[in-house]
Amino acid sequence: MNYTYDELSRIVCYPRYDHQIFQERMSYLQNKRIKLLKYGKSIVNNCNVLGKGHAGIVIKGMIDYKEVAVKIR
Repeated sequence: MNYTYDELSRIVCYPRYDHQIFQERMSYLQNKRIKLLKYGKSIVNNCNVLGKGHAGIVIKGMIDYKEVAVKIR
């Protein structure tokens, strides 16, 4: 299952939302053809993720049908 736009805005900029950073990160992910997937036991802003730290999170992703871990900080 994929994240909604609202969910993406809350996790891609973890821990604080910034519109410019959100746009830059989404552009990067799209250019690399990375699709973020809802998965994991950890919860960040009501969204499932693989893991979370003080200033970053790890999200399950897919690139060309291959599973990857995406670290966002």
